[in-house]
Amino acid sequence: MAYTQLSQISRALVLGVTDWFTQNFDAYPVQYSQYTKTITSTLETEKYDSMANLAPAAEIVEGANFNYGSIEQAYETQVKNKKFGGGIQFTVEAMAYDKYQLTIEAKGKELVHIIRDREEELGIKPYDEAFTVNLADGVPLCSNTHPLYNVPGAFNDTLITGAITPDNIKSATQQFATHKNHQGKPFRVFPDQLLTHEYNMITVEEVLNSRNKAYEMSNTENKLPALRPAYSRYLTSTNAWFLRDTKIDHAILQFYQGYRNKMDWEEDFDNKNLKGTVYFLGNSAGLPRPGIVGSAG
Repeated sequence: MAYTQLSQISRALVLGVTDWFTQNFDAYPVQYSQYTKTITSTLETEKYDSMANLAPAAEIVEGANFNYGSIEQAYETQVKNKKFGGGIQFTVEAMAYDKYQLTIEAKGKELVHIIRDREEELGIKPYDEAFTVNLADGVPLCSNTHPLYNVPGAFNDTLITGAITPDNIKSATQQFATHKNHQGKPFRVFPDQLLTHEYNMITVEEVLNSRNKAYEMSNTENKLPALRPAYSRYLTSTNAWFLRDTKIDHAILQFYQGYRNKMDWEEDFDNKNLKGTVYFLGNSAGLPRPGIVGSAG
């Protein structure tokens, strides 16, 4: 096992600066809240169902019978919550010798740092895997072949390829009109967010603010819909981008207790050391619902 020992504390004290320990441990800004919905969970495994299949209401003439349908499950996504954590350990002597609390400050910031980092990775995971990992309906989140229950040959999602340009955003925006519900009829979904890697920030701002914009869906004004940009450094591909309807949840970051700013302590009297740990329980899930188009570039 690795411990923080007297020699390390002594060196920090000789340097006489706390920056030696803490300059890289500042907390990250929270990114995942821009493109996920955080919910509290007490279940180890959760299921999310898409239920529909009733026909629209119809006019009933006097004396005629009602048409009855049944509610049937269309898609199911299962989420398995997991535990993520880390810790630091050091000798009792080192703790007593650290009168300026250099290690205390450093270890507290760093443990929150590593938890925040993992939260961000889990939050972006459904989009990072949007083109490669199958969801509960057997195809990735960004696919042209999400099957519709009881609607043979109809799909409830669309996919665009190409770079972030006004014309491609125009095409992706128009594709939202092709999203279908379980009756094979259009969903009322409209994009309000553009999510991509922070590497593309300048390009996105130029596209969304350019005078040379593609037409909106109604083709009545020479402008794009009002898209709120969101960026993440945790996307593996810097070319990937997504148009989303944020009223429909696609990624959920789940917590039992959230991360802890203060550590849990355990003392090992035999080895004369202390252990500090920090953890949270959670996972993220991509739900197979309409309201998103994406491009892997």
